[in-house]
Amino acid sequence: FGSNETSDNDSFRIRRTRLLFTMDIHENVRAFMMFNPCAEATSFPAMPNQIGYFNAGFDASGAPIGSARNAAVRDGANASGRHLEEAWIRFHWETSKNPFLRHHDFTVGQMIRPIGEEGPRPSGQLLFVERAMINQFHCIPDIGRQLHGTWFDGRLQYWLAMFNGAGSAFEFRFNRADDNDYKDYLATIMGRPLWKDETWGNLELGYTMCYGKGGEAGGRTPDLPPLNGLDFPRTVHVNQHAWACY
Repeated sequence: FGSNETSDNDSFRIRRTRLLFTMDIHENVRAFMMFNPCAEATSFPAMPNQIGYFNAGFDASGAPIGSARNAAVRDGANASGRHLEEAWIRFHWETSKNPFLRHHDFTVGQMIRPIGEEGPRPSGQLLFVERAMINQFHCIPDIGRQLHGTWFDGRLQYWLAMFNGAGSAFEFRFNRADDNDYKDYLATIMGRPLWKDETWGNLELGYTMCYGKGGEAGGRTPDLPPLNGLDFPRTVHVNQHAWACY
């Protein structure tokens, strides 16, 4: 039973120190890297600090059940490096005569997943100091590949992606090994019936579906004890978002 004394202190904090680097390797190839040294300041309470963390179970002495040999993969070594947030290479063909290539780009690497409206939005463009609680964990990067299409001057866009999907919604998914044999599949579509209209302004509508399976080496139902492996039961997880922004 905690007293909450670690979370109720009024503390000044530097939230972000992001450094962005972009390289145009070729007219059709672009690379991007983003570092955040401030993310290594781990002695501050997590945001939002009322969200707890979960363990697979404890033995009679109170120690977590598991094997040290598997801990690095299972828990992301408990301290995954946080300096590197994004690192990807994007292939784009804006000048191609092929209409399909001209309207699409393909990205591989570590990137922000396109979930919802506020999740992938850059921190400097937020309307408030922090993201809404429901979007807190949608700004976490993941490692994978993504196809993006855009038509009608950006009025219709869609994303099809596949990511590792390691850990849970409450853990860092990046800079760590995958902890299961599956991948997360993501599809997002966004339309702008109104865009940069001098009279009516902007209207944006969108929908995201993220589907995947997690866990490995545990029982197929939560009531079974964890095994001496990756300790998490195999579980289907689905994340859906719909938004309207005017």
